[in-house]
Amino acid sequence: IYYFNKYITEKHQNILNKFENRTALEIIKDFRSKGIKIRPVFGISTLKKVSNRIIDQEKKILPLSGFSNMKIIGHNESGDYPILYNDRYGFNNPDHVWNFTVTDIALIGDSFAYADSVNSGQNIASIIRKNYSKSIINLGTSDSGPLSELAIITEYAKHKKPKITLC
Repeated sequence: IYYFNKYITEKHQNILNKFENRTALEIIKDFRSKGIKIRPVFGISTLKKVSNRIIDQEKKILPLSGFSNMKIIGHNESGDYPILYNDRYGFNNPDHVWNFTVTDIALIGDSFAYADSVNSGQNIASIIRKNYSKSIINLGTSDSGPLSELAIITEYAKHKKPKITLC
């Protein structure tokens, strides 16, 4: 540590000082104390475990997305915790994207597509939305794999009939 500290410049120290020191739980408590509902980001495997404990085992519900209509606190990978907003179906989109009659692009994938480490509006779907087409739906979810992505295509993308599906 001494060797490292000896060579930290003032510029580097300023960068280090900008890192969020609170935990996600502390930030969630701060939001909730102000009356703002927010939840941590969960992968769908965690939601499957939770749903199996809560619901009747005979119903066999398989969650394919996160909490719907909810602010989500993401993962701190760049110094702060990003705030995301999940749409009516629990995906990282502005909710109005589901109102379009035509869908140009459906983005399917795992946490890279969901983008749980950047603020809403900074993910790849948002960049495409700003520069190419307003009619893109981000169907990425943290912790998904090929089978859950196929289920998401079947349950969500198929009904929107996208011109292009990016996986």
